[in-house]
Amino acid sequence: RDQSKPKRVHQNTWPEMDQSHEFCLVCCEPLLVAAVGSCDHRGTCAVCSVRMRQLLSDQSCILCKRTLETVIMTSNHGKSFEDYSTWGTVCRIGGKELTYDEASQSFFEDEDAYNELVRLRSLSCSKCPPGSNEGSKMVNMKEFSAHLTAKHRLMLCQLCVENRKVFVQELEIFTKNELRQHEVSGDKDGGPFKGHPLCEFCNVRLFDDNALWTHLRR
Repeated sequence: RDQSKPKRVHQNTWPEMDQSHEFCLVCCEPLLVAAVGSCDHRGTCAVCSVRMRQLLSDQSCILCKRTLETVIMTSNHGKSFEDYSTWGTVCRIGGKELTYDEASQSFFEDEDAYNELVRLRSLSCSKCPPGSNEGSKMVNMKEFSAHLTAKHRLMLCQLCVENRKVFVQELEIFTKNELRQHEVSGDKDGGPFKGHPLCEFCNVRLFDDNALWTHLRR
C-alpha cells in the first residue's frame, strides 16, 4: 500500500473531530471568543458567526453543517453548550444571565465581544470626535451617507452598501477621487478587487460580473 496517499476520512467521523481551533476558520484571526452551538464545534469567532447568521441568513455550523437555532459567544473554551441553561431568549450559567442578540439569535457571555458587535453595527461617524452628538444622530444609511458627504466630504460606494454582506463600520470610506478609482480599477494596492464592471450600453456600473450578466439579459 502506498503510504504517501492521504487517508480517506469517513463522513461519520466528523462529530469526533477535534472541536477546538486556534484561529477562526473564516477570517483566520485568533479565536479569542468562539461561537458554540449544540454540536459543540468551535470554528468561528463571534463577529464572523454573527455576520453569517444575520447578514447571510446561514445558521449552519461551519464544520458539521448542523442548523444551530442559537449559539453562545464565549471565551471559555472549557465549557460545552450543554453547560449553559437556555430557554427561549434566556441563557444562564453560574447564576449569570447572558446578553441576547435578537438579530443573530446569539447569546454573549463575553461583554466586550458584544460591545464590539454593537460598534460594528452602529451608524456613528468614525471621523467625528468621540462622543460627538453630531456624529451619532444618524438613524439610517441615507442619513449616515449624507453626513459623511456634508461634514467630511467623504463618500460610501453605494454598490457596496447595497450588496456587500458586511457591517456598517466595515464599509470603506472614500474621497471623491478614491471612490472613482474604486469603481473603475478597484484596489489601489493591487488587491483582488478590480472594480465594479460597467455596462457599456447604458453606462451604468454593476456590483460584480454576475450582476452585470443578469443586467445584460434583461
